[in-house]
Amino acid sequence: MRLPSLTRLCVAIVIVAASAPTYGQLAPSVGYLFPPVVAAGKTTTVQLGGYDFTSDMQYFIADEQLTLKANGEALSDYFVPTPPFWFGEKGFAAAMPIPREIPAEITVPPKYAPQLVHWQVANANGSSGTGVLAITSTPQTLEDRYRDEPQRLAKLPIGVSGRLSKIAEVDRYEFVASKTGTVTVTLMARRLGVNLNGVIQVHDAEDK
Repeated sequence: MRLPSLTRLCVAIVIVAASAPTYGQLAPSVGYLFPPVVAAGKTTTVQLGGYDFTSDMQYFIADEQLTLKANGEALSDYFVPTPPFWFGEKGFAAAMPIPREIPAEITVPPKYAPQLVHWQVANANGSSGTGVLAITSTPQTLEDRYRDEPQRLAKLPIGVSGRLSKIAEVDRYEFVASKTGTVTVTLMARRLGVNLNGVIQVHDAEDK
């Protein structure tokens, strides 16, 4: 049967429209967890940072002995970076994604062995890749972000969880060893999945 010209045109439009690609919401992706190191035998409040987060996400941690759950608070605003920015050749690089955070709680049983554990999130749009957190038996403290002098640390050993919000930022800490001997300072950023080429400098009381 020969279709009228108008009918053939309508059929062609419907076929073309049906074959066009469709774009939905993106699945969430994880960026970081802060503090990234938590102690065994307690419940720790953390901030989960990531991209395309929604309020209806589910939370997963790769060990049934541990629990990871949201504490009911809302998503944060976007964390827009502040100056200084990259310049020169690096200034032409693609913009980095801007994260949001949601508070959560991690519960670790007593005597849980120190190790790295993976976590992830999911929602109706799909699931994320995995992030990494560390469980430790070493005493922990957080960086005091609002200070002008180096942060004094308590007796050793101790772990410090800090953040860098600017490309030119430097964190400074000081401690007094209780006895003469070797002191080891380790940066765990790479093991925790952070793409950071960090540099550690150690100076004595005479700044040498």
